[in-house]
Amino acid sequence: MTGLAFRRPCFRGRVASASTSAYCQARARLDPAWLGEIHGSLLRSMETRFAGRGLWCGRNVVVVDGSAVSMPDSASNQTAFPQPRTQKPGCGFPVARIAVIFSLAAGAMLDLAWDSLHAAETTLFRRMWPGLRAGDVVLGDRGFSALADLWCLQLRGVDCVVRKNARRSVGVREVKRLGENDRWVDWVKSKEIPVW
Repeated sequence: MTGLAFRRPCFRGRVASASTSAYCQARARLDPAWLGEIHGSLLRSMETRFAGRGLWCGRNVVVVDGSAVSMPDSASNQTAFPQPRTQKPGCGFPVARIAVIFSLAAGAMLDLAWDSLHAAETTLFRRMWPGLRAGDVVLGDRGFSALADLWCLQLRGVDCVVRKNARRSVGVREVKRLGENDRWVDWVKSKEIPVW
């Protein structure tokens, strides 16, 4: 890249600062309630715009997934979102577990739940169930394949498409092979009942 010269942008004779201070100050002034209102307004607009489009077999598909996010190392963040137990105290950052539901048709985030790293993704997913509607199809990875969850969602009229957890072998009987890595199975409820 020899011979190229890069200059910082110039606005009305002033050179733009490389500092992110103004951005951070503006972000700190954003009201979360206002952002929530904007998100709700955008979702209603998208719902109208995408109504009837992007459906799978006439049904709305939502995707659920979970992750973890690192946050700034402040006392309040450390209290609410403790760092992983595997890290030495004072050597890590606070970490939050998140679960998100997306619209497959629009690609928009429909709902978000968060808690400390010690909360399970399925626990966060259950908090978002009120936003699901009868007729929806939930698409998730094997982390969301608990029989109790699938059964409870079916009672709400919500169907699920998830991969079977590789460690699950008890209570699952193959009925028919539909293709490579695709089977119709009979799943028998275990005698254990979830505490929740």
